[in-house]
Amino acid sequence: MRPERQGRGGRKGFTLIEMMVVIMIMAILGSIVFGITGYAGRKAANARAMAGLQQIKNALEKYRLDYGGYPLLTGAMDAGGAEWDAVRTALTNFNPEVTFKDPWERAYQYESLGRYQFKLWSYGPDPDNIETRIEHL
Repeated sequence: MRPERQGRGGRKGFTLIEMMVVIMIMAILGSIVFGITGYAGRKAANARAMAGLQQIKNALEKYRLDYGGYPLLTGAMDAGGAEWDAVRTALTNFNPEVTFKDPWERAYQYESLGRYQFKLWSYGPDPDNIETRIEHL
């Protein structure tokens, strides 16, 4: 039989280099896992924003059928005022699950392009970056 390996001074254990290699491997694996979960979280938030936009779009279609056109308003959908209150009430009556804030807790934006057209979007995670904007299709 071979005797067990012993470190310096006749003690058993890991060397400093072995411990550092293990810690580095754990750090690399941890960064990969955190990167994947962060990406999945961003994709999930984008999907929730798209679902919210679709709910609003469907309620707006019902609004158009009942009122003969889309609301002639522009701005944040959580804005104050009697006109926005009436539109939000009507949209909520058509679909009680409609929310007017995106997953980043900012209001969805609505722009009237005339009686029969509108633009609807969320600024996404970064309101200062147009590339993160999420629009209804």
